[in-house]
Amino acid sequence: MSELANLAGLLHQAATYARVKIDAIPADASLEEECAIIEAVIIPAEAIAELIVTLPAQGRHDFEAKARAQSWLDGRYWTGLAPAA
Repeated sequence: MSELANLAGLLHQAATYARVKIDAIPADASLEEECAIIEAVIIPAEAIAELIVTLPAQGRHDFEAKARAQSWLDGRYWTGLAPAA
């Protein structure tokens, strides 16, 4: 498995973690608290996605990994436009 494919798996783990934490934000959280939580929990996924898009792709799985990372950066990761990891 390529480095990009491995990183795509890590991206999916980080994105899933972020989604779980965001979904768990209490309904009575203030806007400031909600924003702070979201900003904190997306940091790992952002960093991984930014790394993936800078690396060269050499095969179909690499290009899929780069597309998945770009979809995270574009805010489309969970819309069904990103291939499943």
